[in-house]
Formats: sequence, structure tokens, C-alpha cells
Amino acid sequence: MKYVKIQNNGLDLLLVNDYKVYCVEEGEVSKVFNIPYGGKAIIVRHGDYLSLYSNLSVVYVKPGNIVDSNTVLGKVLKQNDNTYILHFEIWNKTEPENPSNWINFDN
Repeated sequence: MKYVKIQNNGLDLLLVNDYKVYCVEEGEVSKVFNIPYGGKAIIVRHGDYLSLYSNLSVVYVKPGNIVDSNTVLGKVLKQNDNTYILHFEIWNKTEPENPSNWINFDN
């Protein structure tokens, strides 16, 4: 499709199993929605910043919930090739940020 432009403003993290997804920082769940053929997604507001987590099979939060780095937001969706890929983005107002600066790999 020559007129379709796809831009990945985040990270796609290959995980070893149906990994639990934790929030990166304290915030409020703004939106939970479905992406056709892409599982469920969550947007969390952290002041001027937004974090987006997509490709989820299960979501444990709903809009209005206050969450922090100990909150399990959901679980990653299993792909057809038996892999688990979490898509993660950070936005500062309307500008994408480098999401790797926000990830804690110790959990």
C-alpha cells in the first residue's frame, strides 16, 4: 500500500513468556482500548508525559485508576509464532521521547 506510512515511535520488546507489564511511573490511566489485530492498549498520563503499552492480551486496570511502578497493568499477547512482543512508547505532550530511558529491567 504505497500511500500508507507506518512510523514506530517506541520500542518493541521481545519477551520470553506472557510477561506481566508494569507501569513505568506513577500516573493515572487515561484510556484502555482495543487495536484491531493488535490486542489491547493502555495509555497512562504522568503530568505532561504519556506512556503507551500495547499488544496486550489482558488488562487489569481501567480509566481513572491511579497506578505506580508496582502496578501490573496487564499481560503481553502471544503472537502466532509463539513470541511475546510488548510495544512501549513515551510522549512529552505531542512529541515522542526515547522510551528506553524509562524502562526498569530489574522487575
